Amino acid sequence: MLIETVAVRSGRAPFWNQHTARLATSAEVLGLPVPDVDRPVGGPDRIVRILLGRQGTSLKQRDLGAQGPIRLATVDVLHQPYPRKTVERAAFDQALAEAQAAGADEPLLLADGGFVAETARFAVVWEDQEGRLSAPPLALGILPSIGRARVEEINGGIVERAIDRAGLDGRPVALVNAVRGVVPLASLDGTKVPQSALLERLAERFWP
Repeated sequence: MLIETVAVRSGRAPFWNQHTARLATSAEVLGLPVPDVDRPVGGPDRIVRILLGRQGTSLKQRDLGAQGPIRLATVDVLHQPYPRKTVERAAFDQALAEAQAAGADEPLLLADGGFVAETARFAVVWEDQEGRLSAPPLALGILPSIGRARVEEINGGIVERAIDRAGLDGRPVALVNAVRGVVPLASLDGTKVPQSALLERLAERFWP
C-alpha cells in the first residue's frame, strides 16, 4: 500500500501536485489503480494522509503535531532501500523506537557502508565546507523527498555527497519534509549543531 502525507496550511495544500504525481508514478510501477483524489481546501491546518491499495483510496486526517527543533540520534538499525513511499516501514519504526529510547526525537539511519541516508520521517541536508547545500545521493535508496526537491529548487541546486556519520560533525544540518519544511537540529547525538544563514534562508522561503 502506498501513502502520501500532505500538509494543509492556511486552507491550501501547497505541494499537492507533487504528492499526487509521485503517488501516480508509484501506482503505475506497482500495478495499482491510479488515484483520483480531490485537492483538500479550507479548514484548519492539518495533515491529510492518502492511502492507496488494490481496494482503492482512503483518506485520514490529523493535526500538524509537534513543531520546533529536533534532537537527532544515530541508530544501529541499518537503512533499507525505500525508493517508494509505502506502508512497509518496519525498519523506520524500529529505528524511531531506538532513537526515542535514547531521548531523541528522530533517528539517523546509515546505509550499507556507513553512509548517511535519511531519518524515519525526514530527508537530511547540510551545508558543506564550501558553503554548498548537500544531501545524500538518491542512489543510496532513499526516498525521493518532495521537501528535498523543494529546497533544491529554492537553492538552485544541491550537491549529492556520500558521507559517513563523522562527516556531519561540526556542520550545519537540517531535516526537511513537505509537512514541516526545513527543521533545524537541536542536537545530533547529544551535541549542539551549528546554525547557518543558508539553512535559515531555505526555511524562510520553503512555503510557496
